[in-house]
Amino acid sequence: MSISSSSESSSDLDDEIGQFLLLKYVHDYYNAFIHKMPCRTYILDYKAYVMEILYGNMTACYEMFRMKKHVF
Repeated sequence: MSISSSSESSSDLDDEIGQFLLLKYVHDYYNAFIHKMPCRTYILDYKAYVMEILYGNMTACYEMFRMKKHVF
């Protein structure tokens, strides 16, 4: 009797560990690939942002657009 109850409890423990690992994997996957925070949260709309960069610092403009102002 003790042998079967011991194997049942270890089987239950294995199932619980497997469920825990599965839930941890799903949680990690969700945080890494599905739940994403926006990397840019500009207050300006796109046109105003481009104009600010274009008419702002020359170096910042080149770094953002990878071309000089007169080419853009």
